[in-house]
Amino acid sequence: MDQIKLFFFPYGGGSAMVYLKWKKYLDHSIKLVPVELAGRGKRFNESCYGNLDQAVADAYHEVRRQLDTAKFAFFGHSMGSLIGYELAHQLQEKDGISPMHLFFSGRAAPHVQKEKKLLHTFPEAEFCDEIFKLGGTPRELFNCRNLLDIYLPVLRADYRIIETYQYSERTKQLDCAITVFNGTEDDTTEQEMTEWQQHTVGKFTLQNFSGGHFFIHDHTKEICQIINSTLLTAELKDGNTRVFD
Repeated sequence: MDQIKLFFFPYGGGSAMVYLKWKKYLDHSIKLVPVELAGRGKRFNESCYGNLDQAVADAYHEVRRQLDTAKFAFFGHSMGSLIGYELAHQLQEKDGISPMHLFFSGRAAPHVQKEKKLLHTFPEAEFCDEIFKLGGTPRELFNCRNLLDIYLPVLRADYRIIETYQYSERTKQLDCAITVFNGTEDDTTEQEMTEWQQHTVGKFTLQNFSGGHFFIHDHTKEICQIINSTLLTAELKDGNTRVFD
């Protein structure tokens, strides 16, 4: 059985390397591939993106050069869901290829219009308070000026590209199945997550977990079990070629 490449896209302010700890829960036939974005990790010295289109174009380059197999899938949380969604469309439209499956979490469907606070425009103290409320970022970081000077510009830039994102309706839906993960205490409702089904002609599945926006850190093992089952079942169905539900 050929290995399936599972590309991971980070959430706002995060590094894709946070997903490396997921490797121990993934089946050996699934290769974890973190897609590091500019401004963080090994790309710390590179400028952050001005808009989501730039982030997607960069991710396209990073992913496309690693597609030496037809068997691949995407996982994205929050901002990473938007990048994965737009990238899947680019691959389908430009290259005629699609992931086996898309796994998205912590983000309403891209067409869902929600009132935006435009956090990226907030003064530093208010911005930090809002970020802390989301969870996932220790209070100690906000109390360390040196760390804050490194972290805040990346986080603010990520919020800018998220909050200025403009959804464009496609004439053609995605042809791969989508599974979305929802935190029941997040500010994204189950109905908003269900709206993802409008973006694919394939199978759609919603999985609910307890917790807030960063529920994925508390349910990593369970999420990976779903990923394993989903991708390996698709692999058994497909044989040597992919067939979409």
